[in-house]
Amino acid sequence: MFCVECGREGKLYNNLCENCFRKKTVLANLPSDIDAVTCSCCNSLFLKKKWLDSKDIIKDAVSSAVKYHDDAEDCVLDVKPVYRDERNAGVTVNVRGVIFGLSFMEEHKAEVKIKNAVCPKCSKMLGKYHEAIIQVRASDRKLNEEEINTVLSVAEQMVKACDTFISNYEKMHGGIDLYIGSMSAGRQIAKSIADKYCAKYSESPKLVGRKNGKDVYRVTFAVRLPKYRTGDFVYVNGRVLMIKGMSKSMITGADLENHAEKLFKHDELKNAKILPNTTEDAVVVSGSENEIQILDPKTYKTVTLIKPKNFRAKETVRIMRYKDDVFLVPNAQVFFTKTNINTEYH
Repeated sequence: MFCVECGREGKLYNNLCENCFRKKTVLANLPSDIDAVTCSCCNSLFLKKKWLDSKDIIKDAVSSAVKYHDDAEDCVLDVKPVYRDERNAGVTVNVRGVIFGLSFMEEHKAEVKIKNAVCPKCSKMLGKYHEAIIQVRASDRKLNEEEINTVLSVAEQMVKACDTFISNYEKMHGGIDLYIGSMSAGRQIAKSIADKYCAKYSESPKLVGRKNGKDVYRVTFAVRLPKYRTGDFVYVNGRVLMIKGMSKSMITGADLENHAEKLFKHDELKNAKILPNTTEDAVVVSGSENEIQILDPKTYKTVTLIKPKNFRAKETVRIMRYKDDVFLVPNAQVFFTKTNINTEYH
């Protein structure tokens, strides 16, 4: 086989010998001037008609501008910028790759100019655009700071995953309102918060206009957290209980007098009284298999209390006081004996 260019006999590459093939073949083409369009708000980079996150604006802009030979494989770029100022850089680009089994290495030079713009997502966010409002409240109480921070954390994580944004939030009426740039993301966030707190969830669409001949709606997602929180102490039907957990249909409480587990429907505790958290440490005097004696830190008298099953007492224990009664507060490791929901304490 002979090279069609020089007539040399030997292995051919596209009908050319290696020497002629290398002379006629360019591994990569690079424009001498490259514009790197970045968002001045989020620093994303506009590449191939899309706004993308970029950790290295110069390298990503150069990589996007390079055009490789149709048969090139295993291409590697090494970009070395020299900044002339904060918006302009000269770059030396070393390109390596393989074409038909032959290794190529080329050096290119270019000028990169960084231009500022605002991506559509940030433009909407700056204009406080929103398609959904998430209203998070609690029944008969205010949200505490921990709950508000958790709601914000859940929303911030999910808007990133959904490629949208929180355009604004307001603490009001004992809760928080979140303004979300996407209706579908708003629905996912609201449902996630409702699942986390065993809360009630509803949505209300509102017609706000028309666009391209179609009705445009904004949806308010209402999330109402339960009246009670895990760890709350409540007084119901003459008994003091500690809320140990809940689901959307049931609440689990521990009777602090005998440490039996009680199950309630949410409506069954709607009139229960939430007690202030008056827990404090008490010194353990002695103990037996089923009882424990503690020194009351208020009266300095010895008080005998029933121990929960599997309770391990240390030098001190937590107690809770209600009126003239003192109760032993179980720790997180205690497992309670279940009792039927239809008990005398209902």
